[in-house]
Amino acid sequence: MAHRLALAGPAAGMAAMVTAYFLLPLDRLGPRRPVLSWILLGLALALVAGLLLRQVLCVLLGRRDTRPGLVIPLLMCLSVLVFASAYQALAQRPGELDGIRTRLDALYFTMVTLATIGYGDITPHGQAARLVTVLQILYTLVFLTAAATALSRHLSHAVRHHADPDRNRPNQHHRARDFRRVSGRDDVGAPVPGRCLRFPARQCRGVRGTGLAAPHAVPQHGPGPRRPPRASARGRAAATGRSRAERATRPPPAER
Repeated sequence: MAHRLALAGPAAGMAAMVTAYFLLPLDRLGPRRPVLSWILLGLALALVAGLLLRQVLCVLLGRRDTRPGLVIPLLMCLSVLVFASAYQALAQRPGELDGIRTRLDALYFTMVTLATIGYGDITPHGQAARLVTVLQILYTLVFLTAAATALSRHLSHAVRHHADPDRNRPNQHHRARDFRRVSGRDDVGAPVPGRCLRFPARQCRGVRGTGLAAPHAVPQHGPGPRRPPRASARGRAAATGRSRAERATRPPPAER
């Protein structure tokens, strides 16, 4: 049920945006207000690009406080509709775009340019129309491609997590085992014989992924301190000579 709702959200959002594209009075833009039209086009594309980059970074960093599966499809659909509105506004000027008569024609030409098919039935002849076409191609290569890659990565990770939800979750047995290795005590609190082999005493400040706070020093229940290093042959000979000299000069014990 949750997956159906996750798919219904982007579908409903895209349907609402397409409906608004066909119903909004976009005919007031174009040749009548060229400066306002270019400003709105630049602001809309910059806003969509910034939001897309934010979602791509969230996917790359693995942040879970965002919903790229919902936001990225809506932003991609919005960018397509922005370019379709620009083509519809440019088609009102004679000699700019041949073949665009309705808003559906503008949306069709946007999708054809996005897919790099190029049927040739609609061609940009004016300089402004060619500029917007080049801008759409670059926008697709940079932003929409990165967004589609991030979306596919997010969906693949979600599918793997759904197939194996306990894959990245630490097991309770592993948590108890790591606690015994670090603290030197079992679950009851009794000392566990043996040394902390996996986690040295200088690095035992916690176990990653277990949520356990280990002590700064690990109690060693194994053998005692190490023996001092053995002296060299010359040192042993000197010590033997000194002991013999001491015995020779030592006075004899008093007789009873």
